[in-house]
Amino acid sequence: MDEELHEEVTGVSLLELDERSCRFPVARCDDTHFFCGEVRRDPKTRYCAAHHQIVWTKRRPPTQAELKARKAAKYEQLKRKKF
Repeated sequence: MDEELHEEVTGVSLLELDERSCRFPVARCDDTHFFCGEVRRDPKTRYCAAHHQIVWTKRRPPTQAELKARKAAKYEQLKRKKF
């Protein structure tokens, strides 16, 4: 059973990584962690180009409508707790 799970996992184990390997975690099976293993974007980052973008993309600030919806949801949640 464990062998079947390991065969389905794509990526490399910690021991298979080298100095040029992307260290983005892609899976965990039992006590073994698997990492992307693709070539790093450049020596300054720990990730390949695709995973670097995932890790370092800035989130946009919430819109006024989103802030208003969050505030209303929080108010409703507090209102339910009081009664």
